[in-house]
Amino acid sequence: MSVDIWYPGGTIYHVSSNRFGYMIKPRVFLAVDSDLLLIGLRQVLENAGHVIAGEYSPEVDMAGQIIEANPDVAILSWRHQGFEHHKIMRKVKRKISHVKFLLLLDQPEEFLEAVSCNADGYSVEKLSAGMFPLALAALTEYGAWIGPAIADFLLHRRTGGRALLANSDLRPIATLTRKENEILQLMAEGMEILEIASKLSLSVETVRVHCKHINKKLNVKDRAQAVALALQGRL
Repeated sequence: MSVDIWYPGGTIYHVSSNRFGYMIKPRVFLAVDSDLLLIGLRQVLENAGHVIAGEYSPEVDMAGQIIEANPDVAILSWRHQGFEHHKIMRKVKRKISHVKFLLLLDQPEEFLEAVSCNADGYSVEKLSAGMFPLALAALTEYGAWIGPAIADFLLHRRTGGRALLANSDLRPIATLTRKENEILQLMAEGMEILEIASKLSLSVETVRVHCKHINKKLNVKDRAQAVALALQGRL
């Protein structure tokens, strides 16, 4: 059984029931640069119960198509030639602020450049079929998603067989306090909030507050973007 449920603000969620109750299935717009990828994504998402709100047509303005389709999530290819992704996202969000953007990359290394687009989620195209519904669920519920291959690249990148950050610190960022730089360093080394709190003898809530301050000062949305910015300053 499935129904469409309207929420204040105009958002319509396609909801499918299962033995665990109800699970939100965001409506999706597809704008990818490969017919094979498009066919595969469409099949995976429809099999998972998602509604395809629209697909990009080259003859029409992409932002306008997304606005008209009014999806919950728009999936875009980073490799699309001739597109200024950040401008498309900004134009769409001015009209329909609830839409989340998932940017598909060819390689994890492209994240360091693509992060400037300020998308809500990032993943490599070669993501296992079962992970795409999980990505959409995370974007809908938490507003952010970083694919496992990109997270591994950011937090555990290796050069010559050793961790990139194993023996040296990130360059301190002037706008951050000493404690915030210390926390950012530990995040870059792959530590979770509980581990950071334990190492620095702080409460979990205090670490969360510091993380919020870091994100605000660096004008980023989440931990992965903050780490990416720090790595960009180092590489």
